Amino acid sequence: MKVLRTLLWLGIAVVVAVSAAWLADNPEAVVLNWGGYRIETSAAVTVGLAALFLLLLTGVAKFWRWLGRGTPALRESRRRKGYRVLTRGLVAVAAGEGDEANRHAKRAKSLIKEDQPLTLVLLAQAAQLSGDSAAAQKYFNRMLDNPETEFLGLRGLIMDASRKGDTGTALILARRAEALRPHAPWINSTLFELQTQSGLWADAHKTIERSGRKRQVPPPLVKRRKALVLFQKARQEAAAGDAVTATDAALRAVGLAPDFPPAAALAARLVASGRPRKATRIIERAWRTMPHPDLAEAYVELSENDPPARRLKRVTRLAGMNPGHGESRLAVAEQALDAGLWGVAWNNLKPLVDGVNGSTAHPGARACRLMARYQQGKNGDQTAAAEWEARAQKADDGLVWRCTQCGHTGPEWLALCPGCEGFDTARWQGVVDLVTSSSPLSATSPGPPFIIDPSEQSASHG
Repeated sequence: MKVLRTLLWLGIAVVVAVSAAWLADNPEAVVLNWGGYRIETSAAVTVGLAALFLLLLTGVAKFWRWLGRGTPALRESRRRKGYRVLTRGLVAVAAGEGDEANRHAKRAKSLIKEDQPLTLVLLAQAAQLSGDSAAAQKYFNRMLDNPETEFLGLRGLIMDASRKGDTGTALILARRAEALRPHAPWINSTLFELQTQSGLWADAHKTIERSGRKRQVPPPLVKRRKALVLFQKARQEAAAGDAVTATDAALRAVGLAPDFPPAAALAARLVASGRPRKATRIIERAWRTMPHPDLAEAYVELSENDPPARRLKRVTRLAGMNPGHGESRLAVAEQALDAGLWGVAWNNLKPLVDGVNGSTAHPGARACRLMARYQQGKNGDQTAAAEWEARAQKADDGLVWRCTQCGHTGPEWLALCPGCEGFDTARWQGVVDLVTSSSPLSATSPGPPFIIDPSEQSASHG
């Protein structure tokens, strides 16, 4: 730089010298007529006066800038006052006082340069509090130019894009933020959320694994999230027709969360054709912890070509692994009705429609519909069957997946709640609420729960 500056001044000196020599060799006169006055002088004097005028203007401009900046003491005083205002503004932001934060932000902007990192932070956050999204976005974008504030600017833009529902933009910004701070817990959490919202299950799996290695998420939660992400990947691949990849993902999901019914049912169906015994073990293992209608349905599918009595025997074996649960009774009752074993059906339906151990549990819709089938099939009683169907229409089975955050309900487990877009917020609400799984039938209850003796077919009940 010094060499270039020296060359520049040398060039200027040469130009001035050549110009002076030329003016000396060409002493023409310059005449100015203005307002009745006649001014006559040489060209050299005219050029000299013009140069003097330019020097004077330059000096005035520098003096004006000096006045604007003030003396070093004045500048230091303004700087200190500016940082005090910044502090008050940031406190107002933390307190959620938008108007106060805006007032301090404008004051800080006049005392300190606007492009100072803390000034930009206050201006952006004050704009956010005031609901001025455009201004906030402008300040966050300006933060990207400074390495000290780039991550903070990205965070603000990510949150703004997420609020607007622009997941694609938020994901691009999040990946840029990850490159800056790969170990930041917030960015890994945000990345996982955006990837699940975008259906990028393979990427989400990598992100949760990384969070687990860095101990940013408790190990049990890492294990569950990996299982759910693998389950979603299995669903996705199965829908695309890639049975091999879907089966691998589903089995890995079951290995991590064996008591998650949707994963167990899907895995069992995927391996059923080639490994029916493995499919049976998957369902039975899940049933011991969390009986679910999907598991019972998948279990019956394994023997759908068998006679009804044989299917009943298989389902009775499954139910025996969790005999006090309402889902066990419903599964056995349904197969007993298919087999025409009315006594078995009655023994398993009566506790659900009359209550257990003296309780006053209200029967669910499925129990009512099975009772309608019982009355129709055993007694041919159309009136009683119609009454049970009517009760089924009014009954609330509670057989839904309910979001723990917004209360949204649905018959199918979804990774993202349609109501609040929360990940893994759905919990099963089933007939366990009607029959306490830990309370077996007492000796006074109407018979053993699971009877498969064909002689029961002729028993007369209800």
